[in-house]
Amino acid sequence: MASPIKTIVLVTGANSGIGLELSTQLLSDATKHVLLGSRSIEKGTIAVNDIQSRSLPGSVEMLQIDVSNEDSINKAVKKVEETHGRLDAVVNNAGIADSSDESTFQKLNTVFCTNAAGPYAVVEAFAPLLSKSTSTPRIVNISSGAGSISLRLNPEDAFYKMKQDQYRVSKAALNMVTACQMTEYHPRGWKVFAYCPGWTESNFTPRNKTANGAKPTSEGARPIWSMLNGERDAEAGRFLTYDGENPCWTREESNAQVPPRAEAQIDDARSHKRHHRSHRSRSPRRGEDGHRHKRRRSRSPAPKPVDLPYKAKPLSKRQYEEYRPLFQSYLDIQKSIQLDDLDEREGKGRWKSFVSRWHAHSVEDGESQMLTFQEPRGVGTKLEDAQDESDDDFGPAPPTDLARHSGHGPTIPKLDDLTYRNELRDEDRARGQSDYVDDIRYARKTDRKAQKERLEELAPRADPGSRERQLEKKRETTSTLQSFRDAKESGEADVAESDLMGDDGIDNYKKKKKEQERQKNEREIRREEIARAREAERNERLAERREKEGKTMDFLRQIAQERFG
Repeated sequence: MASPIKTIVLVTGANSGIGLELSTQLLSDATKHVLLGSRSIEKGTIAVNDIQSRSLPGSVEMLQIDVSNEDSINKAVKKVEETHGRLDAVVNNAGIADSSDESTFQKLNTVFCTNAAGPYAVVEAFAPLLSKSTSTPRIVNISSGAGSISLRLNPEDAFYKMKQDQYRVSKAALNMVTACQMTEYHPRGWKVFAYCPGWTESNFTPRNKTANGAKPTSEGARPIWSMLNGERDAEAGRFLTYDGENPCWTREESNAQVPPRAEAQIDDARSHKRHHRSHRSRSPRRGEDGHRHKRRRSRSPAPKPVDLPYKAKPLSKRQYEEYRPLFQSYLDIQKSIQLDDLDEREGKGRWKSFVSRWHAHSVEDGESQMLTFQEPRGVGTKLEDAQDESDDDFGPAPPTDLARHSGHGPTIPKLDDLTYRNELRDEDRARGQSDYVDDIRYARKTDRKAQKERLEELAPRADPGSRERQLEKKRETTSTLQSFRDAKESGEADVAESDLMGDDGIDNYKKKKKEQERQKNEREIRREEIARAREAERNERLAERREKEGKTMDFLRQIAQERFG
């Protein structure tokens, strides 16, 4: 019997807390293969060994990934592609709360990159592998109620006094990331969730302990299991919590619901109609004693004004002829349909459907690409104007109040930009060096441990406390002392021939000269960047002065024109 195809799930930040607990719960299913994502190789290996010691049915492997580092994400994607060739689910669990040893700007940058930009970049990088999934691809973003704007402004909220602005801002952005991913991947059949586990026991902050009221990690991780197993697919695209759906942020329903009052009016009208039919005379003429109804005309309430984006005008079903040329171009570009090939009834039906979706903000490609209709053109020039329409006329009209003082393209960086770039470069270099040192230490430690195990296999030690073991210790001590004595004995010093006779002068000179030229080129590049930045600042100040002088001259010309004609 062939073994079932395993579901491959990537959990980032899974070396502790909710990520570790979720990985453990997933491995209780033999059809699950968990990629335990961890920034630290040492911590990730310890977590994998801990899980494997429990002899769970599923399989697990450690995947080094730093969600705030693009190179680390790309390496992880390459490794998963070479090993498995696909991916079925991603749980963006990696996150940090604060980094108190940094400045305010660096705190916001670090927290935002890990909590918001990281999940977005991870999904974008793994999207090709998710598209190769043998089942429905699923994305779960571990968010927080701290990112809710309405709760932040509510003084009665339990966490109103909690500051942590960097964390709140990053989680609010993560909610928008989830909404964007839902819009992007839902048409493909993918399932996207935003989930808040609540106050859960973890090493996230010192207060996340059960003694302070935090719930166990098993309770916070259990709902994610149901999302990955497809039990909550009907709630995809919503902000979910461990005890149900959060009413502060839900996905807008695509179809408008009939309000209770309107439903009551419809029921009354139907019952009234049935009552009228039951009392209607079968004769063409009604008798004088027949049941009569007086027709009463009631004024319907005025329709509420429709608030459309980009100050667009509301449309009417009767404006079909006025907007026919523009609607024809829209169908041609967006639907690949020729309006002239349709009969009049079908054309008006499509216009009616378009008007309804226009007012419901659900036109093709979402609100960001809704058409901004202008005033209807004259009847005599409709066809000519429609033929002159180009693709650039579709989409939101750009703001007209923005002055364009400069041309398109990148601007010259300023001194602050260059300083900030150098700081980021130094931080990346220091972070990479620190990770490199940690990896070397861990590799050496692992190598020593392996050598010790191999030595035990080749030459096992005698039993502790026996005479043979005492003799072994004595021989080891003698050998150690002998090595110290040999090291301290005076002898002939080994001196390289190059130190005695000198190196090849020409080659050494050329090497040093190339090094000096390289340093000189780097200094010249830095000088040129600084010079360009200063020149840009001077040009900007000069342009402001010229603009001010131009306004002054225009004002003086206006005064002279008024006085002297």
